[in-house]
Amino acid sequence: MGSAAAQVAPVRTKDPFGNGLWVTTDGGEHWPAVAYPGGSIPFPVVTSVAVEAPHGLALLCTGEGYTGHTDKTVYVSGDLGATWKLAGHPASAGDGGMIAASAPGHLTIATASAASWLYYSADNGKTWRTVVTYLDGGQGWNDPGFTTTRDGVVIHGHPAYGDMLGHLLLTDNGGLTWHAVTF
Repeated sequence: MGSAAAQVAPVRTKDPFGNGLWVTTDGGEHWPAVAYPGGSIPFPVVTSVAVEAPHGLALLCTGEGYTGHTDKTVYVSGDLGATWKLAGHPASAGDGGMIAASAPGHLTIATASAASWLYYSADNGKTWRTVVTYLDGGQGWNDPGFTTTRDGVVIHGHPAYGDMLGHLLLTDNGGLTWHAVTF
């Protein structure tokens, strides 16, 4: 069932910290575990995973944290996680985060701490730029994702932050720029 698009899910494995990754290419009938990169336990920890293409994956891993920052590392795989390559290091501002892929090589990270940031890479994680910064006290993001190779969505804010019910941001260029939508 070779050319089916990959689906991924974080799961518990024998790792004492409960980290793991399983990938399916047959609609969920089989979920073989794949190895993931890591350094010394317990850091870096796999924080988020994105499917880049039928056989491509990107992992966001976070390491040591300090004053609203975490060391972030992105790894990529072109063979459904059989092998991994260090891609790069996004900015450290923000605690952890979520990674999403719009097209092979185009990655977005949503992260927050004292503010909320979106980071973007057009070279498969080698270099990163900050494309959105909200000085919002770290209200954060929900559900970053892409519906096509160019069109994406992310929700800024969360109802738990009082009057901030969240607002929708859209991109039509794969994550390079974002704009808030009013409705």
